[in-house]
Amino acid sequence: MSKPFKKQLVIDASIARAAGFKSVRGVTCIEFMERVRDICNQLVMTEKIHEEWNRNASKYAFQWAASMKSLGKLRDLEAGDPTTLLKKIESLEIGDAQKRAMLKDVCLIVAAKSSECRVVSLDEEARELYRKFGDPLQELNGVLWINPEKQDDDAMGWLERGTPSEDALLLRQKQA
Repeated sequence: MSKPFKKQLVIDASIARAAGFKSVRGVTCIEFMERVRDICNQLVMTEKIHEEWNRNASKYAFQWAASMKSLGKLRDLEAGDPTTLLKKIESLEIGDAQKRAMLKDVCLIVAAKSSECRVVSLDEEARELYRKFGDPLQELNGVLWINPEKQDDDAMGWLERGTPSEDALLLRQKQA
């Protein structure tokens, strides 16, 4: 009898790229990716995320994604419409560099909202900007963002616990 899938995870190309380096960061990403596969989570990718992986992923990450596909753990997802979120970010009264940092990861947010609201990324700048300026961005409601490199996130423990929704990982608290 096959194991049921746990959760669907949107894994940023930053993880796929780092997994090619012989460094603490690279090893951390490889261990995280292996645990994702072992626990029976699904990798979720939109066309845009596939493109980013194709440009940035390491040989290891390509092999890992192929193994996820052969195991039936890769879900190709039709991307939701990012227009509203893009316009809201553009209208924020913040610097251009901050907007660019947020805009480049909109594809992750859109994919997460179209699946189970879980983003895995090394991009702390974007995560902190979404948290800091995210009040008018209702599209962030319920989206978790975890960084396998951050000890406080306890990514391996989070995987072991079944990737629960934890307040410390939310980009924005749901407003009543």
